Amino acid sequence: MMPQMSPSEQTFGIILCFLSVLLLVLYWRIVYILVSRKHYRQHFCYRLVVQLGLVYCMVTPALILEGLRSMGLSESSYLAVISGTLLSTVVRAEVLLHFVLALDRLRVICGLKYLQAILAVLVFFTWTYSVSYAVIMLIFNFEPHLPSENTIPLKFVLLQKISTLLVIMFTTASITVYLMITIFLIRVRILIKTTIGYTTEMPMLFFGMSRFVISSMVTLSYNIVQLPSTQLSTYVTSTGHLVNYLFISVILQLLFFRTLRRQFFPCGKQNVPLTSVIPVTKTVRGNS
Repeated sequence: MMPQMSPSEQTFGIILCFLSVLLLVLYWRIVYILVSRKHYRQHFCYRLVVQLGLVYCMVTPALILEGLRSMGLSESSYLAVISGTLLSTVVRAEVLLHFVLALDRLRVICGLKYLQAILAVLVFFTWTYSVSYAVIMLIFNFEPHLPSENTIPLKFVLLQKISTLLVIMFTTASITVYLMITIFLIRVRILIKTTIGYTTEMPMLFFGMSRFVISSMVTLSYNIVQLPSTQLSTYVTSTGHLVNYLFISVILQLLFFRTLRRQFFPCGKQNVPLTSVIPVTKTVRGNS
């Protein structure tokens, strides 16, 4: 028997499902542009942005399931398990991909010589780890009995602790890398008294830093602020995920990527060449 939901819950569920699908369509247009254009596919950083987009799109089914649960159209416990697992997986995959993007910015802007293959290995690890985590958690949570604190096997407690530790480690590492890039750019500004032009690399850096800071603040607030178990808390949490992963991500990409913005809107110019920056280390060394 389906649960009886209040009119406000049903209205919220309808709005959540509608906005989730709408933003998914907009995001898929961005992903399609990045995948279909050769000049984007040739850049490792844009391939990372595509993968981040695929991760963020995983939020949509989680939010739709939450919307269906709010409308009382299915068993709430099972929907909550699937939705929670998807969102948890998104957080972990995003943290690792942000670290790879930060390393790529460090490699390009600072002119470092380490192989791009190392970053490819990190990307492979990200997807392997994220998919494995999601599968294990879904298998465990759909066992005949629902787990409680006293019945959760030690191996799953250990998995969650290791997963949390990895999130903390890679978040700290990303902060460190972005600080290194910032210090390097300040040094360049002081030594050669100029700024790097509006090229492919700097907008990508600004996008990566902005996306990382916003997601980190949202995740931190969810872990620090203990919301009461009320329907209002569900509204706030679901809306936060919708805005953070789908709405803000679309806005940031259209804001920082000028070429993508022109291609996204039909009235814009379609054939705008991408430019690439020469690592400023060459300039610094040439003037020092």
